Amino acid sequence: MKSERGTKHTTVWLLCILMALLCAGQALADTTACTHPNMESYFENRQVHSFTYIGNDRHSFICDVYLCYSCPTCNASWEELVEDDIESTGRCRYNKEGVCQNCGATGGVCQHPQVLEYKDIASDSVKIISSDDQVHVYTADIIAFNYCPECGTRWNERVVKKGARFRDTHDQWFVPVQDGSICELCGYKQSCSHEHTEKTSYAHNVKKVLQANAKTHTLLCNGYEETFCTDCGHVLSSNAVVNLELTDAHYYHANSVCRDCGYQSTCAHKSREYVQCYDTVYDIEILDGANHAFFGDMWGWYECLDCGYIIDETKTADDEYFIEQHVYAGGDHCVICGAKKAAGIPESSQYGVIMTDSDALSGMQAVTVPTIIFPAGTENPLNMALKVEASDVGNENSVTYDVALINSQGEKVELPAGCILCFPYPEGLDKDSMRPYRITIRHYYGEKDVETFSTEDGTIELTKQGLCIRVSSLSPFVIEWEEQPEVDLPKTGDNSQIALWFAMLALASVALTTLKRKTA
Repeated sequence: MKSERGTKHTTVWLLCILMALLCAGQALADTTACTHPNMESYFENRQVHSFTYIGNDRHSFICDVYLCYSCPTCNASWEELVEDDIESTGRCRYNKEGVCQNCGATGGVCQHPQVLEYKDIASDSVKIISSDDQVHVYTADIIAFNYCPECGTRWNERVVKKGARFRDTHDQWFVPVQDGSICELCGYKQSCSHEHTEKTSYAHNVKKVLQANAKTHTLLCNGYEETFCTDCGHVLSSNAVVNLELTDAHYYHANSVCRDCGYQSTCAHKSREYVQCYDTVYDIEILDGANHAFFGDMWGWYECLDCGYIIDETKTADDEYFIEQHVYAGGDHCVICGAKKAAGIPESSQYGVIMTDSDALSGMQAVTVPTIIFPAGTENPLNMALKVEASDVGNENSVTYDVALINSQGEKVELPAGCILCFPYPEGLDKDSMRPYRITIRHYYGEKDVETFSTEDGTIELTKQGLCIRVSSLSPFVIEWEEQPEVDLPKTGDNSQIALWFAMLALASVALTTLKRKTA
């Protein structure tokens, strides 16, 4: 006969076992319920050792390769050993002292032959101001850092501007979720069925170079296959692949050595194309229906058309004010500022710039297209554009601009009163070099009606930005300029002129003395 105490213990044990079974069943149910639709996989190199420098800024090493999986839907994760004690290769990553941070090699020490200064957003300083279905507006600090394109080392990070204002489309911040994408910066969610997809591949670690020629290489590697939506451009999945054979173009060091396979290029880089791009665009504003403005840095370089090598990358502008036309990239909103495309303002046309702040103009560099400044308090020009057709641009002493203000329906509209219109200086000239010229601007606003502006009567003002006039209407403007003849003034260093002046002075004195005598 069991004791009462033993019966209680048995009951407790049975309850514990029952609860454990229930929890296990629930966990099993939860696991089987999730099909891991957004499963992510990635490689990890572990037990990395035996680094050996093999030349061309590359080293080999021994490691174990694990394939790791994670499901963001149910937070499940697991891993498996793919290969152990395999030999792989990678690029040397040199520190500021020129020592590889992985293999310690000094035989391939990078001397940082070209140090660049890039800028970026300090992600921990982001503060969201507003967000809609196209763009978000936020402030953030801008950091600058030194970077060596030869070895990829980054150092001397510092804040150069606090609280800069940014205006971005969500596209570059989107991450995929099960039924669409979500902006990881502001949280805006966009639905997309992701019906049309494509795949791309890239390497994680290279096991062997199967072939290399002047254009491409083929690598045996552990790598990734990404699937992205061609409708919205978002990456839907990134899956790790063991023993991937990847054929790709070379990616060169500054010393013409491919970073992925070590191929030494012998290309002479005779076919070149000049490329420019902006870095860290901030304080973006929509000026009108065709243009936006922003501050930023400009970089330029030559790209070899034969092998893709980057030549002479340099910063051409630092924290300057830029104006450019909207960039729609096939969509309905500008990818830079988020402005909605107006049906009556075609992308293919040439436009001037409309501004509503004369103070902003004073801080600009010389204009490159006709620019009109509306007086304060006039209609917002966001749905307007300044359409321009230029002719005789190559002439030595004249140029014609046919200028019209149009609305978002493509219709011409009247100017508000008190506008200032600025034309760019002729090529090769500026405010100072145009002072010796006689400049005339003729405004043809009817069959026989002509309004004339000139530097002689002061109706044309030579400013740092361009040739500025006050206008009340728009139509063709013909700008003409000619050098004024030099005035032959006496030269201060000409002794013959000075002698003549003295002779005249002496003659005048004699005449005055004779006159006084006769009077006496």
